[in-house]
Amino acid sequence: MDNRLYISYFLHKESAVTQKRTIYISITIAGKRERVNTGGSVRDVHWDAAKCRIKNQDEDAFTNNKLLAALNTKVTEIYTDSLKQNLPVSAKMIRDKLRSPGETSEYLLRLIQLHNDYVKRKVGIEVSKATYTKYCTLQLKVKAFIRKEYKSNDIALDQLNKGFLMGFELYLKADEHIGHNTAIKYIQFLKRVINYGIGMEWLKYHPFKAFKCSLHQVVRECLTQEEIDAIRYRLLNVTSAYRFALPCHLLKG
Repeated sequence: MDNRLYISYFLHKESAVTQKRTIYISITIAGKRERVNTGGSVRDVHWDAAKCRIKNQDEDAFTNNKLLAALNTKVTEIYTDSLKQNLPVSAKMIRDKLRSPGETSEYLLRLIQLHNDYVKRKVGIEVSKATYTKYCTLQLKVKAFIRKEYKSNDIALDQLNKGFLMGFELYLKADEHIGHNTAIKYIQFLKRVINYGIGMEWLKYHPFKAFKCSLHQVVRECLTQEEIDAIRYRLLNVTSAYRFALPCHLLKG
């Protein structure tokens, strides 16, 4: 397994106000990647993707480039120190060490509850009660999955990735005995909850973006002429019996 450290930078989500995009650092070890917001931002036209730095010469660019260089050094130091001490090293461990003291992540079930409370207030205005009920059912299924798979009451949003959604899909099909299309619809609902969380600034990026929701085409078989004739015959018999019985009923009155 390749345990070497790979560092890169990328831009994410343009601000409608500043027209700048946030700079993220990507840390990869043994095929596992973690992304961390550097706190810097830049316009596309000023970003040098090959050198992973800002190419204009103003004071703001100088400060951000200095920040990126310091961050690169910090990541390398954490990685090297762990190897020297024969400690297990991973992208997640480095990400956690880069966090500011006291910085914590929000949790998924808390986000779902907040989202569902919001949806509930819109019932009868923009949302049907049936839709609200589906989100409540989603919450119960996610809660059961987390307890079974992670032996926990909740999971931090920064631990979510494509693998979590793949596990949830398998859980719905294998444990809940839910068909493919229904399972995918639950996943689509969960992705909408995550979008709500991004809007609330609980997440910086969508952890399920790489998961594609593909529904299976349902092939509906047509009735044969023989089956249609059989149904028509039964309906005619029921109608005839009713017409015959009606006068008898009236005579009894």
